[in-house]
Amino acid sequence: MKRVVDVLLALFALLIAFIPAIILMMIAKIQFGQALFVQERLGHKETTFLIYKVKSLGPNHELTPFWIRIRSLGLDEIPQLWNILKGDLSWVGPRPLLPEYLHHYSEAQKRRHLVLPGIFGWSQLHQMQKIMTWEERLALDVEYVDKKNFLFDTQIFIQSIFILLTKARKNASDFERFGS
Repeated sequence: MKRVVDVLLALFALLIAFIPAIILMMIAKIQFGQALFVQERLGHKETTFLIYKVKSLGPNHELTPFWIRIRSLGLDEIPQLWNILKGDLSWVGPRPLLPEYLHHYSEAQKRRHLVLPGIFGWSQLHQMQKIMTWEERLALDVEYVDKKNFLFDTQIFIQSIFILLTKARKNASDFERFGS
């Protein structure tokens, strides 16, 4: 059931977001020389996959006000709809992190990989409202694995969209690393 909902919502979102995504990728291509940022991430059962985002950072990781706004709205992540269609991501699940983080997880924290990673997650919902430590974030990812069901996913999805569209996100930098 979850996979069917993921695919149907992704197709619907693609209908809405296709033109804006093309425009953003054209701007990125002109500004940065490439339209997409592609990076290996750790997914379900600790397998790796390539995640796609609209390129928004310059060569020295600088962000212009335009790209700061695009990222604050999550529009740079429109290409991840392709990841949903491919089955790499779900709408809701723990955000996929870099493979290099795996050796930092405790055995309990590795349980976050028992489910498909997602665009929206239980820890990300909390992080949109306050800055959190890695331990807090990973504990919420494991809590999601334990509580996962259709109604919980729906709650996370709706609340995340609401916060994304109505409030400034307070999440930490994408470049934050373990042990910083």
